[in-house]
Amino acid sequence: MLLSDLHTNDIDETERQLKIVNNSAISAYKLLEDILAWALSQSGKLPFEPKELNLRFCCDKVVEMLKPNACNKNISIDIAIPEKIMVFADANMLNCILRNLISNAIKFTSLGGYIKIYSEQNNSETSISVFDNGIGISPEILPRLFENTQIHSLKGTANEKGTGLGLLLCKKFVEKHGGKIWAESMFGQESVFKFTLPFNTELSGGIKKECC
Repeated sequence: MLLSDLHTNDIDETERQLKIVNNSAISAYKLLEDILAWALSQSGKLPFEPKELNLRFCCDKVVEMLKPNACNKNISIDIAIPEKIMVFADANMLNCILRNLISNAIKFTSLGGYIKIYSEQNNSETSISVFDNGIGISPEILPRLFENTQIHSLKGTANEKGTGLGLLLCKKFVEKHGGKIWAESMFGQESVFKFTLPFNTELSGGIKKECC
């Protein structure tokens, strides 16, 4: 349809249709990634190869992929993570965690909203947070977000859909690293999802630093 109408549509209409195609492609990619990761994790065949990664680079990579979705809703994303912060993690699993948390933040944030990704470190672990000033999470759902007994798939502020597997994958992958994940929210105002990645000084000391 887009190709057949290319010569008759004006530039704005063509741009609108291209955005729809691009968003559909991103959604399909995320859907397939989550389903594949879930299937592999359930079968125990998902590789776990942790190494030292540059956290800022990993976040930049995910945000760049999701930028079209954020731009369509005029959502600004602030990555407040220093460029030298390193974490010890499996690159594919960390990418999946960040992708799901950031895409969820975009999904449940209204037009003109704001998302901030930031980190903190202490002597034993790195804490990564994804904050949004979106619609928040109801008190009834909040305690059950990461339970695998019930899959939650709610529509976003622009009627975006999902599989409901994202947060379950996040929990499984964070715990695989020995970390924790949780959410805090003020219903109707904001939410922040946080997870921790413990240091692994015995293994990371002799491992080459790499990017995601």
